[in-house]
Amino acid sequence: MVNRPESGVNRCYVISRSILGRDLRTDARGNPMRGWLRLVAPMTADSGAAHLVDTDGAAHGARWRRVAADTLAVLGFDDFSRVELRLSLGGGRATGNAVATSDADLERDSTGRMVEFRRRWAFEAPLVDCDSVPVPSRDIGEHAWTVSEMGYGPVRANMTVAEARKVLYPSLESPREPQCDHIGWLGRTPGVPPSALLMVVNGQVARVEVNDTSIITSMGARVGDSEERVRTLYPGRVRVEPHKYTDGHYLIIPRGTGADSVLRLVFETENGRVTRFRAGRYPEVQWVEGCS
Repeated sequence: MVNRPESGVNRCYVISRSILGRDLRTDARGNPMRGWLRLVAPMTADSGAAHLVDTDGAAHGARWRRVAADTLAVLGFDDFSRVELRLSLGGGRATGNAVATSDADLERDSTGRMVEFRRRWAFEAPLVDCDSVPVPSRDIGEHAWTVSEMGYGPVRANMTVAEARKVLYPSLESPREPQCDHIGWLGRTPGVPPSALLMVVNGQVARVEVNDTSIITSMGARVGDSEERVRTLYPGRVRVEPHKYTDGHYLIIPRGTGADSVLRLVFETENGRVTRFRAGRYPEVQWVEGCS
């Protein structure tokens, strides 16, 4: 039986292509590539969690928020790509537009220049039984948010506070000091994972700070890990510097070379164990005293 929007917590829709923007017509078994959108929360809510899942189980966790009576904005993400949908609900279907981008995947444009991967498409998606949604091939629950050199889940370095608030809707504090301040989540919003601290410098997210074991990096590192484990998870990428105040170290991991190298992870250690870590843009990511 179809889950009607007014009758349950989950509403599911299907489109006739990858909902993640992938250029695939079939999966590895030859099945036609389709994409499902699952919206999680009652129709009366203003925001909630969502799942974007393709035929082969490739999936993004997502958030949706209401922008008008029957219009929703959906943002799905993993550590390397984002999918944004704007859709209208009515008549047993969702219609709208989508854009998929990746700042980790470059391609050549019509002039031969290397540019960021970007796909746009319009869609019309009928309402379907949520039992038809493929099982995701990875965990896309709220605890699947991870920290990478670029930020925390969909919250990225260089976002404005307003852009970050759209992702975390509506639970982000406002900075009290415009030049530099630390902000976190306001209370607990369904679908949004545990709070990390965001350093905001001149209105932009400069870095993410993690001080406990509840949040991990995209490679699986967390507070309490040994220095050796961090080196194993990031082979050949770790630069070690002495800690300013203890006998520990800073383990510094740039994202790449050139312009990418301004994005990095920094682990602080003491007695051979990670005590905290942060991610974001240089130089703020390496400010030892934070905003002090």
